[in-house]
Amino acid sequence: MKHFQLNKHLFFSFISILSFSFTACEVEDINGKYYYIDEVVRKYLTDTTQNHIDFVDNMLIKEHFVVERDYFFNTEEPYYLYHRSFIGAGYISGIAYAETFSISYKSVLNDYHFRYRIAGSYGNETTLEVKWCEDSNNLSKNDFDDNNRFEYNFRTKKVTSKVKPKIRFYDSLVVANKTYFDIIELDYSSIKNKINSNTPIKVFFAGKAGIIKFMPVEGVELERVE
Repeated sequence: MKHFQLNKHLFFSFISILSFSFTACEVEDINGKYYYIDEVVRKYLTDTTQNHIDFVDNMLIKEHFVVERDYFFNTEEPYYLYHRSFIGAGYISGIAYAETFSISYKSVLNDYHFRYRIAGSYGNETTLEVKWCEDSNNLSKNDFDDNNRFEYNFRTKKVTSKVKPKIRFYDSLVVANKTYFDIIELDYSSIKNKINSNTPIKVFFAGKAGIIKFMPVEGVELERVE
């Protein structure tokens, strides 16, 4: 009797495992669903009413930036904030839409180029992506091993790009005698040997304002001036 009871328990355990396996392998249909940028992260969506911004470095040399929609990521999209389609893979199927904000900063004098993107995603995730010098004029200069790209997941609070700088969040920062709020700092100073020449050692973004300060190389700092 004890032997039968043991086998009975094993049988039901096997059925439970088999049932779980089939359930785990079910394909989730996300077709037509929309995934939005987290409300908490929206404070980092930058102002899109400015077409130009100016910087000055610590040698008093001025740098002029053109602000534009990030066409490189989505040439078909006419807006800064839009819904980008994506296709599910693996156990996810269908075409869904991720709310995406993209903006680009291109300098006139030294050819600095920043691409800043925040996007909603499957699983209620919101990511920040920043790229440097990735456009049709600079593609030949890039190393294509992900060392000119930064990505951060706001839900998991983890840097998900290959190269992982320190990321810091501040309430405020004073730059060129002006106080900016909701600050994001990316700091590559401890891993300078892992980045390419296009990637700044440090860069600061502010909520609403966008890029406010960066250090392209050791000893050189550019600050935004209003």
